[in-house]
Amino acid sequence: MKKNTENFLLSVVIPVLNNVRQFSVLLETLINYDNNQMEIIVIDGGSDDGTVDVIKQHNTSIGYWETGLDKGIADAFNRGIEKAQGKLIAILNSDDYWEESTIQHVLSAMEAEPDADIYYGDLRFVDEEKQESYIKKPNLSRMKYRMNIFHPAMFITRKAYQDIGLYKLDYHYAMDSEWCHRAIESGLKFHYIPHVLTSMRLGGVSDVNFKKSISEYKRSIISHKLASSFEAEIYYYFFLFMRYIMSNRLIWKMVRTMTKERSRNNSDTR
Repeated sequence: MKKNTENFLLSVVIPVLNNVRQFSVLLETLINYDNNQMEIIVIDGGSDDGTVDVIKQHNTSIGYWETGLDKGIADAFNRGIEKAQGKLIAILNSDDYWEESTIQHVLSAMEAEPDADIYYGDLRFVDEEKQESYIKKPNLSRMKYRMNIFHPAMFITRKAYQDIGLYKLDYHYAMDSEWCHRAIESGLKFHYIPHVLTSMRLGGVSDVNFKKSISEYKRSIISHKLASSFEAEIYYYFFLFMRYIMSNRLIWKMVRTMTKERSRNNSDTR
């Protein structure tokens, strides 16, 4: 279902499935940007919780939307990208959201570095259960260890997708990581925007299925020659171990206490 559109500068693809509350807030926020250079695309996976009703209520503000079963997250991404008309394409999950200044930062970056293929920035992780948040800064040089740039804070040119392809359907959890590894291997140009662009709520598919996610990550860094099989295995088991430590509150508290004590002792000996 598509409305008449013109050539947009930015297309934002929103995949959603049964998340009516957060999706409603996100959609209204994007519409209130009042930016006629932005196209909104919604790919609904067959929601039955009222999400489709919200889409219909805002039909005149949405460039394209569809609802129905898909083949997974990567397929939803791809279906949205294939409909996008913007020079830049962003993918924003229905429980993530941009900062008020995000679009302006991206437009400024495009003006400063018009030949970049991928614009990326900082990400704020939000843990609503603990009522905590923290900011992570990307580090492209560490991509062989772990996903160190953040998909919700990335703005990718349509040409980049045309050059190296869309998301692979055989990656169910680390499809964004594999695409970034492919972009690095292909020599695409990344441009860093030194601002928080997106806030991401913890608890997504890759968070819940951590072991499967890092297993796919391991496969990807080997496939794209970012690490040897031996290195990839070491990284894999290291991050599994760290995940176990961090998930065990008692052990994690002991580690933090020991780290602080060591830091204090080092300061005393100076």
